[in-house]
Amino acid sequence: MTSRPPLSRVALARAEKARRRGERGVLGRLRDRVIRKATVKRYRAHIEEFFRWMRRQGLRIPARTPDFDLICCSYAESLWEEGEAKSVLANTLCGLQHEVPSLFRQLHGSWRLYGVWTRSEPQ
Repeated sequence: MTSRPPLSRVALARAEKARRRGERGVLGRLRDRVIRKATVKRYRAHIEEFFRWMRRQGLRIPARTPDFDLICCSYAESLWEEGEAKSVLANTLCGLQHEVPSLFRQLHGSWRLYGVWTRSEPQ
């Protein structure tokens, strides 16, 4: 029986890196592990409806976040007037923030209207 020479630190580090890469390949991307797949599916359906509403209104995605927030506010008002469920607005806003992380904590007016909706909705 021949004994193998001990692996060098570099070789051990490479082997460990390869092991981690294999495990992570099975797990998938980090971004896909933030929320459940069913939640992502629900968010995307609501986002798609939001963009369909924008097209029907003749609106385009503005360059500035405050202007986008104003569009989201108009959408919130539209949902309220149409008798939609408050969850439609919540899923839309959460979905937008999930898909575009830079929107997180930037849709002040939209979330404010969501809060008013929560306080105004008959129990």
